[in-house]
Amino acid sequence: MTIAGREKTLDTAGAAVRPRNPRVSPTRRRSPDTATGAASTPGDYAISGRASIEIPITPADLLSLNDRGASKQAALHKAAKVAHLRDTVFTLLKQARLPRGVGFVRVQLHYQPETNRIRDDDNLAATAKPIYDAFTPHRDAKATKKGGKLHVVAARVGYGMVPDDDPAYIDKPPPIIHPVQRGARARLWLEITWGPVKPPTAAQAFTSETLALARLALTGDTTAVRTYLARSADRHRIWYPELTSQLTALLTETASTRSPLRTTTAETACG
Repeated sequence: MTIAGREKTLDTAGAAVRPRNPRVSPTRRRSPDTATGAASTPGDYAISGRASIEIPITPADLLSLNDRGASKQAALHKAAKVAHLRDTVFTLLKQARLPRGVGFVRVQLHYQPETNRIRDDDNLAATAKPIYDAFTPHRDAKATKKGGKLHVVAARVGYGMVPDDDPAYIDKPPPIIHPVQRGARARLWLEITWGPVKPPTAAQAFTSETLALARLALTGDTTAVRTYLARSADRHRIWYPELTSQLTALLTETASTRSPLRTTTAETACG
């Protein structure tokens, strides 16, 4: 298990082997540089953290949208699988000592099957639902009457990392299915990212970054452009790590090449 850049090991039973300092310290981020004109909400990148949690599971533990519980026994079996998965994730979150009551969290589900058989990717949505529920607060059992009949809603454990599974508090990207590794067992794991408020969407971030870069590019100051790109790569490291990786690679490879912003007088005349 990796937490904010540190590793934490789980044994096969799911018990955590604590490091010397088991406390989770969210990675502190600098606020965006508004001097360049990049639009952002204050605090978007002030405090964020990441964690990776492996869920011990077998293919038989996975849920399916086709499991509708046609009989009472089937319904009870499905309910037991849902509760087991939710309880497992709750226990792992507790062992990892992740923060509670954060403003926003993104939960990326990863699955690596052990066979290459054709599968319906949408079925992972059934497995993901109790996983997301584990991030919400605990719910006590309650009984209500509808049409003269008593309906009992069972208690549900919850870690309380966010107040609700509404999109305003939790982002649920489509599950990622990885290629089969020969001889490897099926794996299910979560990449968790959190922060104080909901970050800008990729489209919003792209728009603000493009406008800021356009202003700098028009001045022809390549040093300012490189400085801004470096700050942008650092700013998006938590929420958009792929963008950070690509920007860093671009800055590295262009260090030894000629900038497209530098245009000679002759080239300008020809244009």
